[in-house]
Amino acid sequence: MNFTQVVIQVADFIVMFRKRLLILLGILLLIVGYMYVMEQEEIITFKEFTRFQLTEESEVKHIRIKFKEDSENLPGLVTIKDEDIIQDILKDFSTLKLKGDRFYNFEAHDKKEYYIQILVDTPKEGYILTESIDFDIDEEYLRNLKIISNPNHLRTIESLIKSGYFEVDKYE
Repeated sequence: MNFTQVVIQVADFIVMFRKRLLILLGILLLIVGYMYVMEQEEIITFKEFTRFQLTEESEVKHIRIKFKEDSENLPGLVTIKDEDIIQDILKDFSTLKLKGDRFYNFEAHDKKEYYIQILVDTPKEGYILTESIDFDIDEEYLRNLKIISNPNHLRTIESLIKSGYFEVDKYE
């Protein structure tokens, strides 16, 4: 084997290696692009989260809030029927952007600050469908969905607590 043949074989190897490298980079780019698209599709709003129960025709009958067990001077459970307060709470939640968290630790987050139940009546053909939207929520998570927006979504609930609206004596 002379020098020319060695150079030709090395050149062939480099060309073949380069083609394989380009194919590998192309496949890697497709995988990264697919993962990025899938990651973006996982982001939902609170409206999308409640889209089947809370429609334009729906009427919210009440919101129940269960407080964390170690909450001082708060009752275990309250029912809010005041329409203005209900609308304020829903407005706070409407700004939420949520994202699935694949690494959510249920044990670490099993006791969120609030458990919310929204009772909704939706008129259907010839009857009214009553449904309940239930979820636990705190500053970071709604159920196992990470809150990625920073909208101050607990503003109304926390202002009601600070104002004494949920005093234990009122509901016992």
